[in-house]
Amino acid sequence: MIVRELFRNRETKGEVGIEIEVEGRNLATDPGMYWRTDHDGSLGGPGNIEYVMKNPALREDVRDTLDKVTSALEKAGSEVMPSPRSGVHVHINVQELTLPQVFSFIVIYGVFEDMLMDFCGKGRVGNLFCLSMKDAEFLPFWIRRCASRENWKDLPGRDGADDRYAAMNLDALKKYGSIEFRALRGTVDMKVIEDWAGILLKLKDFAKNIKHPKDIISMVSLEGAEGLAQKVFGKYVKQLWTKDWSDSIQDGMRLMQPIAYEVEIPVIKKKLNRAKPIQVDNQDLKDLMKQFHAHMQGK
Repeated sequence: MIVRELFRNRETKGEVGIEIEVEGRNLATDPGMYWRTDHDGSLGGPGNIEYVMKNPALREDVRDTLDKVTSALEKAGSEVMPSPRSGVHVHINVQELTLPQVFSFIVIYGVFEDMLMDFCGKGRVGNLFCLSMKDAEFLPFWIRRCASRENWKDLPGRDGADDRYAAMNLDALKKYGSIEFRALRGTVDMKVIEDWAGILLKLKDFAKNIKHPKDIISMVSLEGAEGLAQKVFGKYVKQLWTKDWSDSIQDGMRLMQPIAYEVEIPVIKKKLNRAKPIQVDNQDLKDLMKQFHAHMQGK
C-alpha cells in the first residue's frame, strides 16, 4: 500500500516543506513568491511571523527557496531575536512510500533521535513543543499498537492526544502525506536549515531500501553504531557526532525494537489465472474409454 492511496492525499510532487517561526523587530512581511506568512499564537516577542512554504520544494531547490527569506529579511532590516518558543518545522513527503517503508523511516529516526535532537539545539531537548519519543511515551506505544493490529489509519495518533507537539509529528501523515519534524531550534541560518532537511532526506532514502524495519535492528549489531551512522548519513555524520553516540544509538534501538518486530508486511492478494477445464467431445470420450478397456483386458 502507498501512503497516498491509504490516506487519500492529493498527490504532491515536492519533497520538502518548511515552516520558519521568527520573533523580532521589523520582520519582513513579503518573503517572496514561494512563501506565505502566518500568525502563530505560541510565539511572543515584540513581533512574530511564521514563514511557510506555499508548496513543497524539490530537494535540489531547497537552498534557493530558503534564500528568498534571507533576502526579504535583509531588505526589511529585520532584527531576529533568539527565543525558546520559535522553531523550524520540516515536512518530508512520504506519499510514494509503502507502509513498511514508512515504519522503517520511523524506526531509523527513532534509533538516532538522541543524536538528532542534539543537532537541533540544547534548548530543544525536553521542549514541550517538540517532545522526543522518550519524553512522549505514548507515541512509541501507539505506533507499536498500530503495527500489531495492522490498523494503519490510526497511525497518526489516538483521538484526544496532542501528537502534533511531538518532535516527529505523525498527524501530518493523514493531513498531507508527510512526516513533520519539529525539533530544529528557531534560526534563520539557512545553511543549518538546509543541512537539517538533508539529514532527514538521508533517513528517508535509507528507509526506502530496507525490506523490513526489523532489519534495521540487526544492522545496529552488525554494523556498529559508527558504521550504521556512516551508512545512513554520509557527509552529515561529522555534524551529528557526539562522544556518547554509541550509547544513545543502543538506547534508540531498544526503544524501536518492539515496533520493528510488530510490523507485518501487507500481503498483496493476486487473482490466480486458473486453467480452464479441457472440453472433451462426448464421442471422443467414448472412444477414449473403449481404448482404456481394451488396454486393461489385454493385460
